[in-house]
Amino acid sequence: MALSVSLYSCGRKDTSEEEEFVLMGQPDQYQENDTLSIKPIPENLGMWINYYQQFDTAFNIRNFMASGVTVHLNTLEDATTGDVSLMEGFYPLLSFSPDSSQFIDFWSYNQLIETNKAGEKMVIGGDPDQEVAWVNKKTGTKKQLMYNGPQQVVETADWINNQSILLGMINVNENNTEWTPEILLFNFGDSTFTNFRLIKNLSVEKMAMGNADFSGFWLRRKNYKRG
Repeated sequence: MALSVSLYSCGRKDTSEEEEFVLMGQPDQYQENDTLSIKPIPENLGMWINYYQQFDTAFNIRNFMASGVTVHLNTLEDATTGDVSLMEGFYPLLSFSPDSSQFIDFWSYNQLIETNKAGEKMVIGGDPDQEVAWVNKKTGTKKQLMYNGPQQVVETADWINNQSILLGMINVNENNTEWTPEILLFNFGDSTFTNFRLIKNLSVEKMAMGNADFSGFWLRRKNYKRG
């Protein structure tokens, strides 16, 4: 799915469309407290934002602010994800690049897809940890972008172009009382990364009372069930 996306900070309103296209996938273009603005918002990220906005109106794309820190990624480790040819059952849950040659996988780690007697697809297994993998189908490479413990979870992914991605992630504090939502921007062309955090933390109690669970919502939308 090709996306027409423009990312810019409040200080770059005079840039041309061509310049905005270049800036949108470049982490090093953002300074501290720059606002991440996306027009149109990529589909998956848009669903993530709209879902949590039901529970707290502060969950708005305009309220995610840049850290101002650009990190150059070290050589990425190989991911533990299995044979790509055996992952087709997960494909509807994953995010593919515009040319369909690459995908981001944060679902298959220690999980399987099975079909029950009713013909429904079931996600079986699970783990408190999460591997986020970048897979290139053409080269067969599988690289680990992130390995998250139980207090961090990536819930959504979008490709801006064939070398840049956005991830939506929730961080949970040690006392399990607050969520800190975060948007991560990776550029594989120059191996850079930066992040944008929501300006306020969210109450875990409030989210729990609302039964907020984007991953469950995503599975239902894709006609999958948890085993």
